[in-house]
Amino acid sequence: MNQYRVLELAKVPDAVLQDMPLIDASFATGEISYSKARAMTRVATPETEEALLNIARHGTASHVEQLVSKYKCVKRNMEDEAEQEREESRQLTYYQDNNGMWVINARLSPEAGSLLVKAIEAVVAPIQEEKREQLLEQRLKAENEETEQE
Repeated sequence: MNQYRVLELAKVPDAVLQDMPLIDASFATGEISYSKARAMTRVATPETEEALLNIARHGTASHVEQLVSKYKCVKRNMEDEAEQEREESRQLTYYQDNNGMWVINARLSPEAGSLLVKAIEAVVAPIQEEKREQLLEQRLKAENEETEQE
């Protein structure tokens, strides 16, 4: 192995190639260049590794870089569309029923949902504690009255 190849091998971190055994093997044997390996490891997953490697074997480093760049754009657009769908599906409805009880129905992002639950718990906890204390007082009063009657 020549000096240039040793320097090239040292540039790609082992941790990056550890999860991509096909790219790792092709890079280690000199089948693909550092530039191709670096570009592929930016977007490769176990599911896409073989297809990317096939392109790298038959294309130039520039070709692989362009493909990776376009792949990243498409992936970003797909993530943006998924986020847009999530935003559009958000909803919050609430009303008071015939008994005066509040009915709440919500579809919220995980963050907003977490905040809403914490807010509800902060409001409800003291009310529930007060109700428990009242019930306990009523029971104790009833027990005292029963004891006095005996």
